[in-house]
Amino acid sequence: MNAMWHHTTDLLEMNAFGIAASDMDSLKMNRMLFTQRSVQGFATAKEQKPEGNPFGLFFYEEVWYKLTSTELEGPMPQKPKILIVEDDSEYHDMYARHLGEKIKIIPATTLEEGERLFFENPDIALVVMDACVPGIKLNSSPLVQKIRATFQGPIIAASRDPYFCLKLMDTGCTHSVGEGGKYAVPDLVCKILKIT
Repeated sequence: MNAMWHHTTDLLEMNAFGIAASDMDSLKMNRMLFTQRSVQGFATAKEQKPEGNPFGLFFYEEVWYKLTSTELEGPMPQKPKILIVEDDSEYHDMYARHLGEKIKIIPATTLEEGERLFFENPDIALVVMDACVPGIKLNSSPLVQKIRATFQGPIIAASRDPYFCLKLMDTGCTHSVGEGGKYAVPDLVCKILKIT
């Protein structure tokens, strides 16, 4: 282990200001070191860093991250993609704060934009539909019907008015925000998509 560690830090120190692709290939050959997946194994390796090598540990950690997040663990899973049709920017901001790290949000502020973005993104997992886009009258039912014609996934009726939510459910929405109104959207999205 010590010999492997010294060999690896020597490689790293030679590339103190950047690791070239060819050097990365060389580093990948040191399986005994880089396939340590446990925290204890990583801590042990760090403790074995020889004195007088100011760059070795820094680049060891960088390469450890690159290898464990790509080659060893595979590519990062794609975030589920959701379309949110909502004319109020404050709600878009709120959804982004609560869901942005877990989900890829496609925001639309008009019905026309919502329709276009829906058909441009065939991998959408869920749709959040405001009832009035814009204004105070229910006007998004036709878009729900268009989406439902080709989309089998969940569509959330998101309105502060329970009556509007019921009308959207009648035209193809599968879920309603209920008494929680639009503030219930983030938790409902996570529940439907089984995201913690």
